[in-house]
Parts: sequence; C-alpha cells; structure tokens
Amino acid sequence: MKNKASVLIEEEKEVEKEQLDYGIACIVALAIPLVIAAIFAVILERAIEMVLLMACLFPLREHAGGFHFSNRRMCSVVSTLIFILQILAIKYWEVHRYIAIAAFIVASIPIAFFAPVGNKNRNLDLYEKEKYGDRAKTIWLVQTFAFFVLWILNLSRWYIIILVAVMTVGMLVSIGYIQEKIGYRNREENV
Repeated sequence: MKNKASVLIEEEKEVEKEQLDYGIACIVALAIPLVIAAIFAVILERAIEMVLLMACLFPLREHAGGFHFSNRRMCSVVSTLIFILQILAIKYWEVHRYIAIAAFIVASIPIAFFAPVGNKNRNLDLYEKEKYGDRAKTIWLVQTFAFFVLWILNLSRWYIIILVAVMTVGMLVSIGYIQEKIGYRNREENV
C-alpha cells in the first residue's frame, strides 16, 4: 500500500506531464502556421517584414488577450490564414496615409479601453487584468509612437506592419470582449 507522500508525488508527476504535453501541443500548434507563413513570406520577398510583424504582433497579442479558438487544429488553420493575409496586406495593400492613420486609431480603441480580455480557455482574475493591461498598454503605446514616427516620415512600407498588427489584435480583442460580455450575461441569467 502506498503512503500519502508517494501518492502526492505521483499526482504531481502526472500534472507536470500534462502541463508539458499541453506546452508541446501549443508550440506545435503555433510552429506550423509560422513555418507556413515564413515560407510564404520568403516566396513574396517579405521575410524581414514578417519578422517585424511577429515582433509587433506577439507581445501585444499575448498581453491584450482576446478571442481564441478552443480547438487547437482550428486555431492552427485560422492562424495560418491570418498570417498569410497579413503578409499579403504588407506586400500589396496600398492605403492612403490618412486612411492608415484613421484605421490605426479605430483598431487601437479596443486595445486602449478593453485590453486585456480573457477567453474561454483563460479567465483573468483582477490581478492578471491589471498586470496584463498595463503591459498591453505599454506595448501599444510604444507601437503607437513607432507608427506615428514612421507615418510622419512617410515610410509606408514599415508603418503598415504596425498597422496590420494593431488591426489584428484590435479585432481579436473586440471579438473576445463581446464574447466575454455575452458569456457574463448568460451566466447571470442562469443563476
């Protein structure tokens, strides 16, 4: 018969194994879309732009939160499509300077006012909301400064990268915020 200590150790090992398996699955779910997008970016001669896009997108997305699929396969497929659309936008989207600034401001509203937003996979407590909110807003402010400097210098090839990242995160935060509010309303009605 096993004692309590050995049972607890076995349970801890099982939890660690589950966490490791989950982490590996998440890495694979993100790596596949990134590899496909990287190949696509190289073909379109936009590899540097893709690296800069990911440098803008990932920190903001990580801290701002927003919509996530609960199914990893669906997440991988949609992420791949989004990455490809982003690269296409960076290469081919010729947006007028004033429309770019208007789009940036509109896309920034949900980040500035609602971030961070939890989701079905990850609810945020008050401490996390404050911590991630401060970080999201700091990252967004740095990107906003960079966007406006590049915009003033009329370097559309570079400010479009920040615009695409902020538009993507703004959209995901908006969807996540709506989902969160609907979810809260549904929970209150069921109580």
